[in-house]
Amino acid sequence: MTREIIIKYLAVRIIYKDSVTGPYNLLKAFQFDIEKVFSADYSGLDKLKISKDKISSILNPPIEKATELLKYCEQHNIEVIPYVHSKYPKRLRNIFNPPFMLFVKGELPDFDNTLCISIVGTRHASDYGYKAANFFAYQLAKAGAVVVSGGALGIDSEAHSAALEAGGKTLAVIGCGIGYNYPVKNRELRNEIANSGAIISEYVPTERPLGYHFPIRNRIISALSQGTLVVEASLNSGALITADLALEQGNDVFAIPGSILELSFEGTNKLIKDGAKPVFSAMDILEEYTRRFGDTLNLEDADKTISDMLSNWVKKQWNYTPEKEPRKKKKRVSSKTEVQEEYIEPVVIEPISFEPPSLPDGLSEEAKKVFSAFDKKEMTFDALAEVSDLPTQEILSAISELELFGLVSKGLGNSYIINN
Repeated sequence: MTREIIIKYLAVRIIYKDSVTGPYNLLKAFQFDIEKVFSADYSGLDKLKISKDKISSILNPPIEKATELLKYCEQHNIEVIPYVHSKYPKRLRNIFNPPFMLFVKGELPDFDNTLCISIVGTRHASDYGYKAANFFAYQLAKAGAVVVSGGALGIDSEAHSAALEAGGKTLAVIGCGIGYNYPVKNRELRNEIANSGAIISEYVPTERPLGYHFPIRNRIISALSQGTLVVEASLNSGALITADLALEQGNDVFAIPGSILELSFEGTNKLIKDGAKPVFSAMDILEEYTRRFGDTLNLEDADKTISDMLSNWVKKQWNYTPEKEPRKKKKRVSSKTEVQEEYIEPVVIEPISFEPPSLPDGLSEEAKKVFSAFDKKEMTFDALAEVSDLPTQEILSAISELELFGLVSKGLGNSYIINN
């Protein structure tokens, strides 16, 4: 594909900004020939019920901006893959609203001959969720499967990290431009992913993360994978959107059983109730694909890895040490024993003035209200609820939005921290 053709695709991408359906429908209307798009006259474009502004932009395309964008991609080793490109994954071509083009940093696998499993879940994972994501991703990568996820905090990051730790490949499908540092904490992780697999986005490299980008990009995560594993998800989790999309696309859905007493597992448990396959190790997933990918999977190594992890790695990671000697009984203080109380001078901490950073455009009113409730750098959820006076669900949604913009991050326990 020539450089001039790619520039024309980028020009359409610029005209439609971050729209998903617009550029693809335009290309489809002209039989997937970009040259026909730019050779069309006003009446031909008007028949497609395109807005007057977009018709004007197509007739006077932003070629100069598109050329600059391509230069940016070339300077940062970002490959531009339009819909008609030979590298465009076949698995994406037939889904509902396929991406008009992809921006890729790294190297895409041979999707036709490689097992890809997506691992998704909440950004606010429990300790069990993190361990389960690590457990499965490590095993799958050891077997030779590619681990696909969304590059977000929580379960996504744990899945990517475990796959890399196993020496495997992983793909991150992100909801913003590749050149945008989001999440801020994952800068180093993204570099590692690009070196061993690929970062994928349908948005131009400088596009910032917006809340609605993330559920939209989930269709790409599920489509690139033969199966989707949901680790930990509540009933309103975006991970369930990915699972639903996987089913619509004819792919498999797996779920890890969770506590029936925890809201964060309501979604995964419901998936199992509705027919998703409950899994307890990677072998429960791999056995579904041995017929098709048996020659490319190392099942023996995967099986040994599972055994080793259960007997050694889990004990180490979960701080489990068997007691070799019986516990010594603690000495009990007799009620007759006099206890000398020591007076400790209280430490007086001078209040520090706190100035939160300025807010970016695009935040919802709820997110702005929760953000304004921070009167210090770190606050608990209960404190935010008391100050903002919003329902719990709205606060959770607002915090998720603030995390998407990189404004706050999860602290210890039930607290949240404003990022510098």
